[in-house]
Amino acid sequence: MRFNTPALIFFILSFAFVSHAQQKIHLEGRILDSRGQPLPQANITLQNTGKGTTSGVQGYFLLECTAFKTDTLVISSVGFGTRRYAIGDVMEQGFLQVRLKEEIHKIRGVEVSGSWRSDKSLIRIEKKDFQMLPTATGQV
Repeated sequence: MRFNTPALIFFILSFAFVSHAQQKIHLEGRILDSRGQPLPQANITLQNTGKGTTSGVQGYFLLECTAFKTDTLVISSVGFGTRRYAIGDVMEQGFLQVRLKEEIHKIRGVEVSGSWRSDKSLIRIEKKDFQMLPTATGQV
């Protein structure tokens, strides 16, 4: 049996390109915080593509789009660390459950300035006025 060398090379190269082509993906998962509670409104995106979705009230998400197996899935939420996964690894798992760890950043202070003028007077807010407001740490 005689092989046509150019045709064989073309076939091999075509297979190599197809294996690295974009594929339609269907990713399902759930985003939780470090205590196992659902994390709503977490961002689930394909890095550098603009494609993505957010998690629902119970932390579940569904992402359907086209992607390369080498693309990176990025999961983030305000106040939490960011996790990254290779799409090829995620597709093998079927259902992705992710726990995000809280990230607390201390700030030295916040300066708020502003004014509002009514017909009667200028209203000024002092630091003592903020001390009565509830905060995450209980301190202002």
